[in-house]
Amino acid sequence: LQMVQHQATKKGLSLPLVGGEDLPMLLGDASRLRQALLNLLSNAIKFTEKGSVAIHISAALVRAPQPRRSSVAGPLPRPAFQDCELLNVRVEVRDTGIGLSAEQQGRLFQAFGQATAETWAQYGGSGLGL
Repeated sequence: LQMVQHQATKKGLSLPLVGGEDLPMLLGDASRLRQALLNLLSNAIKFTEKGSVAIHISAALVRAPQPRRSSVAGPLPRPAFQDCELLNVRVEVRDTGIGLSAEQQGRLFQAFGQATAETWAQYGGSGLGL
C-alpha cells in the first residue's frame, strides 16, 4: 500500500485495506503477487477521480483432495499435504472509477490494447494488459 498511497492521497482518494487481519504466514511467490497488486492498484487509482480504491482480502479453508486409488497397481502415492487443510485466499481491488463495458472486459487480458482511443488520450498508458 505504501507504494501507491501517495498517488491516492494526491487525488483525494481513500485507500482502505479490508480484511486479512487473521491470515497466517503464507507461502507463495511474493514478488509476483506484489507486482499484480501494484498493477491493479495503480490502474484503479489512475482511472478513479473521486471516492475510493479498496483492497478486500478474504480467506476460506478447503479440504485437500484425497488421492485416487488405482484399480491396477494399488493406491497412488500419498501427497504430503493429504491430511492438511488448504487456505484459499482471495484478494480484490475495488474502485469507484470509470468502469469497463462488457466488450472492454472481454479484452482486458489482451496485450497492447486500450479500452477506447478517448480513454488512452485522457489517461495514457502502454496498453500492455493485465
